[in-house]
Amino acid sequence: MLGKLLKYDLAKFKTISLFYLIAPVLAFVTRLMNGIDNKSVAIVVLDKFVSGITIGILIGVAVNIVMRLFVNFDLSLYGDESYLTHTLPVKRGTLYTSKALTGLIVTVYAYAIILLSAWIVTKGVFASPITETRVALLLAFVQAVCILFTVYLGIILGNRKNTHKKLFSILYSVGIYMAAQIVVFLIVLAVDGGIVLSNLDAEPSPILLKLVIALTVVYAIYAAVLYVLGKKALEKGVNVN
Repeated sequence: MLGKLLKYDLAKFKTISLFYLIAPVLAFVTRLMNGIDNKSVAIVVLDKFVSGITIGILIGVAVNIVMRLFVNFDLSLYGDESYLTHTLPVKRGTLYTSKALTGLIVTVYAYAIILLSAWIVTKGVFASPITETRVALLLAFVQAVCILFTVYLGIILGNRKNTHKKLFSILYSVGIYMAAQIVVFLIVLAVDGGIVLSNLDAEPSPILLKLVIALTVVYAIYAAVLYVLGKKALEKGVNVN
């Protein structure tokens, strides 16, 4: 049943996902134009125009996909689709797992589109050693997953209230996120705050690399904890109007 739920949830993102495939194509066109010597005025204008569209679409991929995930989660479990969702012969934990996997898959897709487009334009995103840029990119991805699961949990907790559910969902999400950042900051200080904070603007160093790796592990554990908490919270019941 999980497979059918996952297929249904992913189908909601099929059209927009296909549309975003235009981003790498525009990135390739931008790269070709950047390589032209002695550009005419028309080529310069076209280059700027295509570059602007490419950047706009990439921002749209990052923002629009994430917002669609949040809206889909809320509508499916607490909005117009909630009656159908909660009458399905499946456990609430399975419903949450489907939403979580959908969010993870769509996030991976969006991240891949952005990185591929950036690589096409610059040919340098992955040029740095694996111990530098790639680890930082992995950290950014894990942080994005943490934010996704944080908002999911916030939506579940917020919808337990009888009134102002949207407001409480936002407040819970922000509160959970800020609490996590405080914990992460304390971990940074525990590692050796003096050395770390004094080298934030310096060139990549072994201690900064170790810090990024440690933070990646911490955020990965945090994402796993958020997944479990969100699943358990949904399993306790829902408050649907």
